[in-house]
Amino acid sequence: MSRFNPLGGLFSRSSPAPSLADRLAFVQARRPRYRSPNTGPAWIDPAWRARHVLESVDPQPKLAGVTTWIYQLQKIDPALIAASEADVAVIDFTPDGDGTPQFARAEVDAMRRKLGGRKKIISYMSIGEAEEWRFYWKRDWMVERGGKKRKSRSCPAWVYDENAAWSSFRVRYWDPEWQKIILGEGDSYLNRIIAAGFDGVYLDIVNGYQEFADKGRKTAATEMIQFVIAIAKAARKQNPDFLIVPQNGEQLLTEPTYRAYISAIGKEDILYNNVGQANDEHTFVTRNPSNESWEVEGFLQHGKRDGIPVLAVEYLHSVKPENLAAIPATADELRRLGYVPYFGNRLLNKVYDPVLPPAPVA
Repeated sequence: MSRFNPLGGLFSRSSPAPSLADRLAFVQARRPRYRSPNTGPAWIDPAWRARHVLESVDPQPKLAGVTTWIYQLQKIDPALIAASEADVAVIDFTPDGDGTPQFARAEVDAMRRKLGGRKKIISYMSIGEAEEWRFYWKRDWMVERGGKKRKSRSCPAWVYDENAAWSSFRVRYWDPEWQKIILGEGDSYLNRIIAAGFDGVYLDIVNGYQEFADKGRKTAATEMIQFVIAIAKAARKQNPDFLIVPQNGEQLLTEPTYRAYISAIGKEDILYNNVGQANDEHTFVTRNPSNESWEVEGFLQHGKRDGIPVLAVEYLHSVKPENLAAIPATADELRRLGYVPYFGNRLLNKVYDPVLPPAPVA
């Protein structure tokens, strides 16, 4: 994603750092201003917008009332998830996120219980990348040549290239065959999640459209929006209350029809990011440049105005004490911005206590 100063000269480098109140006032008053064709509404196909921007959409379920959440994708212990008093738990639909047998409906229901109510259990599902350990992957799709994985002749056309950091493969997500794996009839990924009794899906690599758009695919953003809406429609035929929570891709929140179909948005790294390899927990995290954080906040504000909660995750749990020391102040800042914070480690192989909201003033 190309970067720019969203304040448009309101604050200069020589000015004192703006206060949180200044930032919030700016974000709340902001109107979309996009200097890059790859970051805003002009990137949406005009013909699609003409058909859908005024589409009458029945009220879709939102993740209302959420104040705490937890997030874990590996080494999941159902007892620990069940013991958490978080409002929402985002987990993989298998215990170790590795293709082992998925959680049974009874296990999902047990994890849902909490004192004084029930938490929402939402399943992770990547829609912008394929993972070798999933049920749909076939080993003969890849061959080893020169120490690198390469596509074999049997590899389907929707496999694009490898994301070596996570042993996954970017996909041409608009391809009908890939979409059939995700949301088709029968034994699709979505149907497996629904059958297990999950309350919704947490859609990863929604921002995968950006790479294709940067390489000249003019319909990339539109096709991702269409894909997410198709998932929502397919799921809600079976469960009208099913929750749809995309992660990242916050630029798409500028589209009203997209906002109508989603229940919340997950957002990584609003304030901090890793220095070094993404999945190495021995690296430091560093504060994002202010203009980048403000740009993200501006996009997220489109959703917040429509009652779409922001589930913010910062990866500050690591072996570096400097990272851990930043958690309390970062939690306060995210809360003041109106987000629901969670702090995990980058591998998401452990669950940490949810961040409780501030106690009411007596």
